[in-house]
Amino acid sequence: NSKVSSDYRYEIKFVLDNAKLSEAMQWLYNNTTANKTYDNRVVNSIYFDDIKFTSYYENLLGISDRTKYRLRFYGETFKGEGVYERKIRHSDVNTKKTIKASDLNLDLVKLQFPKMITLSPVVHVRYRRKYFFNSILDCRMTIDSDLEYKCLNSKNLIKDDKLVIEIKS
Repeated sequence: NSKVSSDYRYEIKFVLDNAKLSEAMQWLYNNTTANKTYDNRVVNSIYFDDIKFTSYYENLLGISDRTKYRLRFYGETFKGEGVYERKIRHSDVNTKKTIKASDLNLDLVKLQFPKMITLSPVVHVRYRRKYFFNSILDCRMTIDSDLEYKCLNSKNLIKDDKLVIEIKS
């Protein structure tokens, strides 16, 4: 596949409930080592979409070639630095195009994805992420917990006790 290059990677996600947590953690601790690239941290993403919610519906429908737009920043509180990401999925692989940002303004009335005037911020997703590395498979793994979703136009907050395990290679 000509689209697969060093810029593209495979990402596989698994969603677990608390009943499977100890089994998954046992496997991870027995088969991985801590990845010192990143400390455990809180991840925040503000997702952007158009008025038809195209990105949302393409994700729900499982469209294999799609793009999502987000602003990502880290930590318990917003500190004014982040990264705008255009995440492009082609079949089974993904790549990201990023624009670093400092002195961000989280005033949602003014927040805009760079050069994409048709997109507006729609949801804020926040979770705690732990990082692992499997040297046998040569892949990075993450575990996301304490997931929170806030719909930005209604301010509704949804807390999710499921875990998301992602394998990235």
